[in-house]
Amino acid sequence: MLIYCNQEKLKEALLSVGKTSISRFYENLHKSTLDPDSSLEETVSYFEKLPFLTRTDISKSHPDSRLYIPKSDVSFVSYTSGTTDGSPLVLYWSPVENYFFEPSIGTSSRTPLILHPALNKNFGHTFIQQCRQAITPVTPVFADFQNLTHSAILANQTNADGIYTTPTLALLIADQIDKHYDSTKIKLLALFSESLTSQKRENLKKRYPNAEIANLYASSEVGQILFYPCQRMITGQSNEFHFLHEAIIALELSDDGELILTMNQNKAFPLIRYRTGDFFEIKEGAVQGQACSCGLTTPILSWSGRMDVDKLRLNGVEIKAEDIETAMTQCKGDIQDLYQLHFYPVEKSEVIRIVVEVLESDNIRGLTTFGRIEIQEKIKNTLMRSWYFTATATLETAVQKGIFTVPEISFVSEFSLKTTKTRRIVNHIV
Repeated sequence: MLIYCNQEKLKEALLSVGKTSISRFYENLHKSTLDPDSSLEETVSYFEKLPFLTRTDISKSHPDSRLYIPKSDVSFVSYTSGTTDGSPLVLYWSPVENYFFEPSIGTSSRTPLILHPALNKNFGHTFIQQCRQAITPVTPVFADFQNLTHSAILANQTNADGIYTTPTLALLIADQIDKHYDSTKIKLLALFSESLTSQKRENLKKRYPNAEIANLYASSEVGQILFYPCQRMITGQSNEFHFLHEAIIALELSDDGELILTMNQNKAFPLIRYRTGDFFEIKEGAVQGQACSCGLTTPILSWSGRMDVDKLRLNGVEIKAEDIETAMTQCKGDIQDLYQLHFYPVEKSEVIRIVVEVLESDNIRGLTTFGRIEIQEKIKNTLMRSWYFTATATLETAVQKGIFTVPEISFVSEFSLKTTKTRRIVNHIV
């Protein structure tokens, strides 16, 4: 479903990646080019018939083969983490006149501590441009997400009043902020790259009592923050977003809610119908252009999660990390947030085996064998009775139907899947 489109910019973008002597990447992918004499309505019709662009399409091509400007005009080169296929995805970038983003997000924060892998590694220089060109300029302080003690000391030395980071890193540095600085001085937590569940939001609010929490959306392939909340969304603690319509040419949601972007701010490699792998829902009423209290009439989106990270679909059942976290609050006093759920196939069966890995904290290590068994039983019973897939169906219901096994609880010294981001659910089923 096409929910936003700047038709004039769309025609310009499609013509720019049509017949050109520099690159034939899109011409080969689309198997056609737009007629320059097409009307705007004909342009949209042509656009909606084009195939989607996937990360696989990009990664299997050499960066030079998809470069749409002379190589001498490239401003910088970035790369993604490569967690999807084991190799980094290299991207060329052109100079950009305006990134259309206000880093203070309407708050009083003016000195944010930057503690985010993408901003620290690849997009720090573009973020500086955003900070300086903003209507209300801010001064970013680039910290070290791999050395949280030094980062907290840096916050102290610079009187940082905000943090740009992930929810996981925000919680990890909280103790160091309390030790070397003052968490009450943090006015803004700008968080992205992970789902901001209600449980994480509650934990963060306790650690940073004076901070306004802004849930953002960004993409390494896009190279900037694209979705942001207004003050109504921040105070309402929702996972709703406005999107930067100045930066986006077309925005679509697939039938199952996957975000599809078309942008050409980066002239080195425009994105035409790029499937992001991130899932959203459009808020009811927003399609009709009803104005938000902030005055914007563009559609409002709400975060639904990232497939295979925040949610899975197994045996026709949708598994959401947030539903698991809601259930597991009952066990927080025993195991904190140190757990992962792993899903395995059962040989010669359609049943799915569930293994809960619990990290051995100091509290767990000090327990007797009987104490450990008690915690294992508590976790198992909590998941069976309090993990809801629908309003009435629990895990116990799904076990009775032969969809899942009763959860097995395993204490581990480290998780099977180690990552800098919180991962609640891990799929081992091919």
